[in-house]
Amino acid sequence: MDEIQSAGGFLICVESRLADQWRGIDGLSVTPDASMAGVTTDYDRASRIPNQFVCVLRLRHGAALILGERPLITGVWKNSLNQAIIWRISYAEEDDDIPSLLGSLTEQSFEAPLESIEFSFDSPNVVIFDSAWPGDEAQSESVSFDIAPGRYQVTTHVVQPTPMTELLLHRFYPVT
Repeated sequence: MDEIQSAGGFLICVESRLADQWRGIDGLSVTPDASMAGVTTDYDRASRIPNQFVCVLRLRHGAALILGERPLITGVWKNSLNQAIIWRISYAEEDDDIPSLLGSLTEQSFEAPLESIEFSFDSPNVVIFDSAWPGDEAQSESVSFDIAPGRYQVTTHVVQPTPMTELLLHRFYPVT
């Protein structure tokens, strides 16, 4: 199972075709505007997001999701409906089987999201990497997944599949 953890900052989730726009700590991918006073890198931009679990940041051509909160071990799982779910471990036992725990969740686990935003994908290949890295250098230390192009409701949930396991989940639900 592929997973990633940042070195301390946020993770970025972006279409693979757009990843090379992200400059991480090496610079800015967009022209600064008045709201970006003091921001000199894309990593600075990610660090300034509001206290949210998921936030959208624009790129020169497109947008990316920033996975906020704290640096957690992160991976992607697809449920029986082929919906992508980004899982992040708040705490777990070392031998926990995360896919089995995710598979045991019922739809009730997703009834009361902590947050909900809309986001669109124009291409199917998505990559998650440390926001400090420039996107053209991050491919070796990333997690990738496929998702059908389209518009999605991205909901965030905290679940406890066992008393010793807590997961932060971001589910991508197609909007028709």
